[in-house]
Amino acid sequence: MTRKSLTLVVLLVLLASPQAAAGPAANEASYSDPTGDSGLAPDIGAITVRNDDSGLLTFKVAVLNRSTLAAGDEIGVVFDADRDSTTGNPRGWDHVLGADAHGPFLLAWDEREEGFEPVEPRPAISYAWSPDVGFEIGIARAHLFGTVGFRFYALTFTDENDDDVDVVPDGDEVWTYSLALPFALELVPPRDELDTATAGAPRAGRAFTAGARVHRTDTGATITSGTVRCTATVAGKRLPASKGRFFRIIVGGASDRTQALCTWAIPKNARGKTFVGTVAVTFNGATVTKTFKARIR
Repeated sequence: MTRKSLTLVVLLVLLASPQAAAGPAANEASYSDPTGDSGLAPDIGAITVRNDDSGLLTFKVAVLNRSTLAAGDEIGVVFDADRDSTTGNPRGWDHVLGADAHGPFLLAWDEREEGFEPVEPRPAISYAWSPDVGFEIGIARAHLFGTVGFRFYALTFTDENDDDVDVVPDGDEVWTYSLALPFALELVPPRDELDTATAGAPRAGRAFTAGARVHRTDTGATITSGTVRCTATVAGKRLPASKGRFFRIIVGGASDRTQALCTWAIPKNARGKTFVGTVAVTFNGATVTKTFKARIR
């Protein structure tokens, strides 16, 4: 079975609108699935998910009919890492964390290729098999859109029989998990063009706007209020900025993409000089800063 086959399986399962099954907000949560329904494919009996305060996510997957993965076996945990149906594939799934006989892998949805492609550079993934338990796989949440909570399901298949597939949970449900993290402000990694208000490079004699999307790690809520501080220099000399502001962007009636924005008037004689700007957001006593550096055109 190839990674292209995995993409096809992810696209075909859960054709109906998935219903999210309850998942607690905790440092560890367990999910079970009926056994004996996988045919020749690896049979998942349970999945335990946990996270630590640093954001390391670990999945312990109980595989009942394998002591290790054989050639042709593949297991994938499929994520809607940002809980946003407007990103990822047509069903909102954006990453696959999995393993085959060669080891672990991480795939991300590629809109241009219309499929899941290996993430490059390859992220650090911990991976170990236990004959009595199944396997344990771990990855930093930073590689999953900096997730603070996600929807997920898992699937398995084997080359022994292409018709044998185990999809968990059964039916049209999916599971949810919310990370338990201490409060902090965090820049949201850009997922598409809506996640950045920065339009190209600064140009001499024109206004230049830079934006930062920020969320809180304990709830995942996008920051829409607080203080936005703007600073910038051109060739090392301070450049005045307009007052920072929040710009509300709502996608699909539910997805909040609000950004903190700063705008600067780039001098007419600044062509070829270096612009360095920062957008700093302060909320509830915490501050996070995004820096932009570019040569002025």
